Amino acid sequence: MEGYFASLAVSSVVSESIYGKSLVIERAISSTKDVITIVTHNPNSIKPWGLVQIYEKDNKYVHVN
Repeated sequence: MEGYFASLAVSSVVSESIYGKSLVIERAISSTKDVITIVTHNPNSIKPWGLVQIYEKDNKYVHVN
C-alpha cells in the first residue's frame, strides 16, 4: 500500500470517465498502512468532490467511493 500511496501525488489524476478527470486534492494513509483515503475534485462533474478509500483484499486493490 505504501508504494500505491506514494504514486498518488497531489494534483495527479486518480480516475477518468465521460464526466472528466478526478484529481487528488488530499491523501492520507492509515497508521497501520492498510487503508488509503483520498479527497478528489472534478469541477465538471455533478458531484465535484469525492472521497475514495482504497484497501487490499485477495491481492487486489479495492476502491470504495
